[in-house]
Amino acid sequence: MLVAARNPGTGVLTSPNMTGVISMAFSPDGRTLATGSREGTIRFWDTSTQSPIGEPLTGHADQVPSLAFSPDGRTLATGSGDYTVRLWDIATRRPIGEPLTGHTNTVASVTFSPDGKTLATSGGDRTIRLWDMATHRLIGAPFTLYTEHGTIQMVSTVAWSPDGKTLAASGPDGTVRLWDMDQHRQIGAPLTGHSMTVVSLKFSPDGKTLATGSQDNTARLWDATTHKQLGTALEGHTNDVWSVAFSPDGKTLATGSADRTARLWDTTTHQQIGAPLTGHTDAIWSLAFSPDGKFLATGSWDHTIRTWQVTGDQPTSTLLTAQTDRVESVALSLDGKTLATGSGDTVRLWDVTTHQPIGDTLTGHTSAIWSVTFSPDGKSLAAGSGDGTVRLWDVATHRSIGDPLVSQDGAMYEVAFSSDGKTLATGSSHGTVRLWDVATHRSIGDPLVSQDGVVRSVVFSPDGKTLAISTNPGTTQLWNVTHDQLTLDIDTQLGGDSVAFSPDGKTLAVSIGGGTIRLWDIAEHRETGNSLIGHTAVVYSMAFSPDGKTLATGSADRTTRLWDITTHQPIGGPLTRHADQVRSVAFSPDGRNLATGGDDHTVRLWDIGFTIDPVSALCEWANGTFAQDRWMQYVPKGPKYRRLCP
Repeated sequence: MLVAARNPGTGVLTSPNMTGVISMAFSPDGRTLATGSREGTIRFWDTSTQSPIGEPLTGHADQVPSLAFSPDGRTLATGSGDYTVRLWDIATRRPIGEPLTGHTNTVASVTFSPDGKTLATSGGDRTIRLWDMATHRLIGAPFTLYTEHGTIQMVSTVAWSPDGKTLAASGPDGTVRLWDMDQHRQIGAPLTGHSMTVVSLKFSPDGKTLATGSQDNTARLWDATTHKQLGTALEGHTNDVWSVAFSPDGKTLATGSADRTARLWDTTTHQQIGAPLTGHTDAIWSLAFSPDGKFLATGSWDHTIRTWQVTGDQPTSTLLTAQTDRVESVALSLDGKTLATGSGDTVRLWDVTTHQPIGDTLTGHTSAIWSVTFSPDGKSLAAGSGDGTVRLWDVATHRSIGDPLVSQDGAMYEVAFSSDGKTLATGSSHGTVRLWDVATHRSIGDPLVSQDGVVRSVVFSPDGKTLAISTNPGTTQLWNVTHDQLTLDIDTQLGGDSVAFSPDGKTLAVSIGGGTIRLWDIAEHRETGNSLIGHTAVVYSMAFSPDGKTLATGSADRTTRLWDITTHQPIGGPLTRHADQVRSVAFSPDGRNLATGGDDHTVRLWDIGFTIDPVSALCEWANGTFAQDRWMQYVPKGPKYRRLCP
């Protein structure tokens, strides 16, 4: 069931040359989302990675306003403005047989019967047609709808009841008619109440309720047996309601509108749940719940699909930005108020509360920004670039501090401040690690390390006395920076890409080639417990929570994972909203938020709330006291997220 009064997390699906989305449907197993466009193409999306699957399906010569999966998930039916219906084999992504022809105008709706044996289609030729899926032949004569004033101009949409015995159809006169599929006759009087065309309708999962959306800006719920309206109209949209969908448990109705918003409604009380879902920049033409009810997908003419997390079983995420290039690095200031992101050859600062950029971008580098980090006092920011330089910036004025730090060591992949902020460590693509005096911008002595390979990570211990260095290929080393002495050399096999110290400096997390993470007791110089196993590709970034109890890891497998340091077990499932490799992770100082950046050109803020105590504080917020959304919190007693308030 949906949690009231909370802002669902959102993700954005985009791809090159993507056009206006006017129809969509989830596969029965929820793993695939199909979308139809104004230009006549169909695209499949992997819902776990939010990335397109293969190339678009082509064949229609006009828009695809309707599509539907068969109940067994093997077939997709699509209806088009080219007057045809096409069937597609999901496994091969090829058309099945010839197009179904007979309609003489746009096919506005396609829907399978619950048993998958029959397909119903309707459209601008004022007819409903039934097709035998075994033979692909028309079953009987088409249904033609009539009103008291003559023939309806167009059948806008049709929907099957869950038992397959009833078909609902709507037209531009604002009415909805129900048909007995056994007798092929209309059941009772039309459903009346809308003042304009009914453009969307759906039965509830139990078949007892019918939802309708209209160009009169309202949605309505109807008793499918008595044909009476249930309660008052659902009002709030300021333009046409183009799509309606029930959650799998039937307790929530989603509506999508030309006013660019989607809304969630409690089907028992008929009250809106929370605020409208905003983010699209054009009309929302289609929406669909995932089979497990955890996500809602919305498709818009703004050429994007958004997925909204509408249950609280996982942390919520907020899309901070869609950058023009992949996000290589993110860093949170120690007061938690500012986020820095490195994308392309620029750095941008963000207000964590408002999610808005602060001032202009920081420019000057001539190549990609590989690493950004705040000084301990939060007044300065260091950025390392592929142009072989590190630049220091005044966070308050956004101005460059002095000349860049320049070496002949190749790209500056990593930068890290010591705990007192007086020293900066840099790691390069040529295998060199240097220490720099922040005040003078001069290199301190000879390089600590100079070898073949690439330095993937450098990080100071909390006391500033030790520097951890990870290189690819092959080793992770600990150096005493006071005496320039190597104190520990760990073989990382295929090459590690990240290291991280726990806040107390006693534990070092090391990523091993292939996605495995190992934890080392620094005093004992030995590995502790079992390896952390779950990622399926290299781990690019790691960060401990401020209390040291949790480790966050970002990977090339497009996921972020949270780990319990005591048990070495994952906390909940992976965070899967990025559509490409996760390059960087960073905790806020209070441990309640996690920032992640990736190759999908986005940065996400995750509400994970580890530190709320006691539970009564949460319940106090639930009554309106706290300023941020923290309905779902991690409970230390087990690796689950659950609602703590009634």
